[in-house]
Amino acid sequence: MPFYRFEQFESRLLTPHLSSGAAPERFVYMLRGGADIEVEGERKRCGPGDIAHLPRGSTWSLAACAPSTRYAAVCSTAWLEQKLDSMSPEEQVRARVERKAN
Repeated sequence: MPFYRFEQFESRLLTPHLSSGAAPERFVYMLRGGADIEVEGERKRCGPGDIAHLPRGSTWSLAACAPSTRYAAVCSTAWLEQKLDSMSPEEQVRARVERKAN
């Protein structure tokens, strides 16, 4: 799995550009500090150890609550999104249930 990046961000709003509604699915794991994370209008305060799920195509934002906030974000790839789009709903469920970690 390729390494993407770790970021430190100031107390500011981070919002992705969602022009097509096809933004990839993401997971954000809070390492230190805290952030207000809003997904589709629902806002929650997240702290160390919390995981936020940002569904594919959703509208979301992140606002740091502390200057030392650290998080790790995991995003799906275009290849995986295309693969899932080509599957039937039953195949998608089976792939999620039967998939084993490497």
